[in-house]
Order: sequence, then structure tokens, then C-alpha cells
Amino acid sequence: MRHVIVTKLRRFRNGNVQGGKPFSRGNLYELLSNPIYIGKVRHKEQVYGGQHEAIVDDKLWSAVQNRLAKNCLLYTSPS
Repeated sequence: MRHVIVTKLRRFRNGNVQGGKPFSRGNLYELLSNPIYIGKVRHKEQVYGGQHEAIVDDKLWSAVQNRLAKNCLLYTSPS
């Protein structure tokens, strides 16, 4: 039997449910792009130094960001 990794399931007070869907490439991209791993925090479009210690060094972080950028597909909207 194959296990499927899913996103966090959230149940709201009003009865709505969000999440519980298969973990996708988009979810992985967001996870790998999160500056929290290098000791920084993002607020809106700005990245600030955090009060926590980095768990990934800058060299590895840069390598991953370069790989993500290289694999990025550019989409254009039809005119």
C-alpha cells in the first residue's frame, strides 16, 4: 500500500474544512523557498533577520534557490 503525504487539515469553527489534499510540487517549492530555514523571516515582500538560529547554511540555501530558479517554468498569458 502506498502512503500519500497530504497538507495539514484545518477545521474552522464555522464548520469549513481546508487542506488534506495531496502534497504537490507547489507545496514543496513554497517549503524550500521559506527563509525561516536560514534564520530570517518574511513579512509581505520583505525579508528580515530573525531572532532564531539558521538550520541551513547559506551555501546550501543558495544552491537550492539556484536550482529552483533554473527549474522554474515561465508562463505567458495568451494575448
